[in-house]
Amino acid sequence: MDSDLNLKEKMIGGVNENHTENRITYECLLLLTSEDLSQLELGIGDSASWLAPNSEIRSISKTFLADGSWTLRIVAEVGDKNKTYPTVRLNENELLKSVEAGYDVSSIFFPLDWFGCRTATNADCPQFIDPAQRKIPDGCGKYQTLDGNWATPGSIIAINGTPLCYSEEAGKTIQSASPGSLDFSQSPFTGKIPDHFMRQTVTTRLYRCCFYTKKEMHKLDGFCGVNGKFGNRCQAHPAQTGRWVAKSQRLRQITALNGKTYTRVERVMLEAPGDLRWAAERNGGLWKW
Repeated sequence: MDSDLNLKEKMIGGVNENHTENRITYECLLLLTSEDLSQLELGIGDSASWLAPNSEIRSISKTFLADGSWTLRIVAEVGDKNKTYPTVRLNENELLKSVEAGYDVSSIFFPLDWFGCRTATNADCPQFIDPAQRKIPDGCGKYQTLDGNWATPGSIIAINGTPLCYSEEAGKTIQSASPGSLDFSQSPFTGKIPDHFMRQTVTTRLYRCCFYTKKEMHKLDGFCGVNGKFGNRCQAHPAQTGRWVAKSQRLRQITALNGKTYTRVERVMLEAPGDLRWAAERNGGLWKW
């Protein structure tokens, strides 16, 4: 999956080339399966010659579409060693105090597997063969929904539920049905997710922050995972640990009027909807600001 040929095969449309006053970026959209994502090895700063010669990845944004299906938006620009740095008409003091911040609207889809559930199939719902509703054909399993009713095709059932099983040879039920329970161990959040979020797209916020620093680019690659604490100049609200997950980061070196080189940092974070908090251990740990 990490070969140029395979990446190009997964591309939706072509490569968009975007020009601003002092910057050219290259952007593409990939359609991937969950298996593709598990094999993909791309990171900020990696070569992106399949997008444009001498380019490096600056941003990677992943969006869930449906069960097992994702889009990956990748933005690249010419690598630092192959370009000259733009000059910013600010002195050092003005530059290091400069901050741009704001909020935008985003959304998150909540799939069934985040609740430990799945959709019942025909095989999960065989017909009873007696009025007492205790016998089903040998080799079959009949599931219940979370409220204890018998499932029908399309019902939501718990993955940890157990089906009713009947043995004609033994002449008895060999396993009773149990509806099971919700299980949030596969969700990216801590604790329980509200039931009404199930299979819904929930609106939330993106927080964007841009600032300048004396730090070199390679010392800023720890921005991933979930917020521990924010920098003094770029704090989102609410700022409690776990409320924001890193979405993307763009780094660019610039030159101030004093001739010194600085790093321009653009960071995008996604807020956990409602009162939820992102689970650090499931999202790459706590970020280092």
